[in-house]
Amino acid sequence: MIDHVVQGIAHRLKQLNYLSKVGGIARQQKIKDGVTTMIYPAVPDSEKAGNYILMAPDSRETAVLFFEVQSNNAGNTIAGGRGQQYSANIRVICWLNLQRITPPDTCAIMAQVVSLITQVEQTSSDFVSSVRVVPRSEVPRSSDIFGKYSFKEDETQFLMLPFDYFAFDFQVSYILNTACHLQNFAKIEPSC
Repeated sequence: MIDHVVQGIAHRLKQLNYLSKVGGIARQQKIKDGVTTMIYPAVPDSEKAGNYILMAPDSRETAVLFFEVQSNNAGNTIAGGRGQQYSANIRVICWLNLQRITPPDTCAIMAQVVSLITQVEQTSSDFVSSVRVVPRSEVPRSSDIFGKYSFKEDETQFLMLPFDYFAFDFQVSYILNTACHLQNFAKIEPSC
């Protein structure tokens, strides 16, 4: 469910034209590079089912933004069993190519991104409602933000000027509507 909620937040951020790549929750994608296994953040491709989009810094991009789940908390039953309230701690990570953004002001960009994330509209779908996003803290700037990924920083210098980056933590809460009639799903047999 948190993927669905974050995808809605990511969709809202796509209105910022300087964000050339915006994704939901990233997973670790392992790619063999000769004898070395590289690990990149990747998000599901909404246009091509079963494919992923790499969210790695790239000098051809203006800005790359994705989310990570830091923790996901168990749900609490509410409204006499008609719903479950969940919360999760998420992190937005944004890498910037300041040569391609005017004005090249990381603080102003971060403020705009954080503001849009917290202004998430009261989202409702067949199964999720009452989405609420609360900002927690700016993550101290260090290469640890990208620590679980393999970016060859010694070669690319993607964390040094003219590039920049930031990360910010949020708490997200939402209600899973358990009393709603959900669509039926059917098994599809392969045709070959």
